[in-house]
Amino acid sequence: MTQRKIIAFKKILGIKEEILGITFSDIKPAKFKFYRDTACTILARAFSTKKTLLFGKKNYRQLCPGADYFLKFSRISQAQAIKAYIEKECVFKNKNICRNFLNSLPKPSSFLKNKFIIIKPLASNDRPAIVLLLTTPAQTGRILGLLSYSHYRRVEIFPCLPTCFSFFFPLTTSNIHLNFIDYYDRYYQGKAKGKSIWPESKMIVSMESKDFEEVLSNLRITPYGNLKPKLRPVEIDSF
Repeated sequence: MTQRKIIAFKKILGIKEEILGITFSDIKPAKFKFYRDTACTILARAFSTKKTLLFGKKNYRQLCPGADYFLKFSRISQAQAIKAYIEKECVFKNKNICRNFLNSLPKPSSFLKNKFIIIKPLASNDRPAIVLLLTTPAQTGRILGLLSYSHYRRVEIFPCLPTCFSFFFPLTTSNIHLNFIDYYDRYYQGKAKGKSIWPESKMIVSMESKDFEEVLSNLRITPYGNLKPKLRPVEIDSF
């Protein structure tokens, strides 16, 4: 991918936030910024800054027990997770429903073990493991259309899914992942100076780097990009 294509993509779709690349590495980048955030607030911060951010298992810990559980940063049992979901967050009616939810989720593979998770704005010649976009529903539909033009792909959505799954979900399933940003992340811990850091109108699109390259390649050849099809506009009477 080239910087020109990335800029053109953002302009055509009207995307204002940074497009992010996620890399899992044993080595810290030469320059980075670390904040004592939860995983989801680290991600929100990354969408609005041009800085390279980082967190990991040992010396650069994030603050959310849920992310620790799902990213396997801490030894938190399923019983502890179920108790938190039911008694603290009130997400599920009973243990069986919560257990079915947890057992249905894809598990992070060994690529996450003891790795730094590096988040940076996507640049030319980058080949991150995951590309993340913060988009409106209309922009999301266009991105899925751009990808499906040359290779029809399955999209996966899980209800009640934590925001931190967007860091790795496509690597476990090879499918595009739509994350609606968890209610707890959006309304409770997603606050800065009393204001929400996640806009109501935005969701996260998570995909492998090769899929985003395909999106960029199709930008000029499909109406989901900037191709103008030979369609007659239809006007509707007021109702």
